Amino acid sequence: MCWATGGLWPSRSAAVWDLRTGKVTQLPVDGPGEAVNAAGWVVANGVVLRGGAAVELQVPGGQTGLAVAVSDTGLVVGHVRAGDAEVRNLGPRVWRC
Repeated sequence: MCWATGGLWPSRSAAVWDLRTGKVTQLPVDGPGEAVNAAGWVVANGVVLRGGAAVELQVPGGQTGLAVAVSDTGLVVGHVRAGDAEVRNLGPRVWRC
């Protein structure tokens, strides 16, 4: 398949666009979508969307995972931030979904 992702305006939710059919599907998370793989999985903020179902990236308490890319084999890459008063980047991470 051939996909694109981004955000919808004015709703600010993520969306996935099937480039073969032209169909745009609004996704159930705030966006924009950051990346999409050949299967149509979208990463947006700390969530992986597979078939419309949102799965949160697993991180320790008090931290936030932010995805930036997803491979066709299901590897998600991004980084983790600490959620205290002064936001700190805790470095890159890889998740297997």
